[in-house]
Amino acid sequence: MEAVRFFVGNRPAQCQLFIYTENTSSRPGTALYNANLTNALTVGDWNTHKLATPIEITGDDIWISVSVTLDQQQQSIGCDAGPNKPNGDWLYRADDRQWIGYEQRTGERVNWNIRGVVSK
Repeated sequence: MEAVRFFVGNRPAQCQLFIYTENTSSRPGTALYNANLTNALTVGDWNTHKLATPIEITGDDIWISVSVTLDQQQQSIGCDAGPNKPNGDWLYRADDRQWIGYEQRTGERVNWNIRGVVSK
């Protein structure tokens, strides 16, 4: 994987990209990559972050996560209208420190607009 693309609606106070190994089917494992993207965001558009060090795709599952800190209640990372694909809607919240599907948290069925970009 050489880059990650994601859609940003409203500007968050902070934004970080994390790529993890898989720990279980419902929890990420070890961080393989992270980058602070707060000052590199384009609001209302797709953003592409080229990884400083590409990650080899080995066939093992990986988790791509965009972490945001918000100053007010708002949605920052874009999503589609669903229906949700398996494992396409995980949401970690700092207040309960758990990864739970967005549908379980809100009743809405979406997929996050976050994409890994691989080279040929």
